[in-house]
Amino acid sequence: MLLAACADEPSRVYVPAPSLTESLRAWTEQGDSATVRVGETLVLHAESFSGPWIEVDRDSLDADACWVVSPPVHEEEVASSLRWHVDPSGVALFDTALRLDRSREVRFTSPGVYALTPESSSWCADPYTGNVLHVVVRP
Repeated sequence: MLLAACADEPSRVYVPAPSLTESLRAWTEQGDSATVRVGETLVLHAESFSGPWIEVDRDSLDADACWVVSPPVHEEEVASSLRWHVDPSGVALFDTALRLDRSREVRFTSPGVYALTPESSSWCADPYTGNVLHVVVRP
């Protein structure tokens, strides 16, 4: 943290273009759908895409403007940084431990058919959702 405080702010940064679009694509270790047993771990994956971004002078921005040093045009694995909505709710246990590969693990406590929808943690735009994953959980 101390090193970051001493670093110079960049003179050129990127801001979202007015036509910015963001998207997520999610999948499980078994593909777009999966079948697991109650208590079995399922690994979730997701990638994000965003753009266009515009390079501007940092000094031209308001203090509360959203900007990044390097635009996240394509992030190969973001599952661990997403919020996951489960329908029906109350049966999924997500492992929130830091994983080096940035995937996310989930286990289910009851048999059934569940829909998992990833939601972004976008800081420059409203949150957005990705494709729905379908998981069949057997006893």
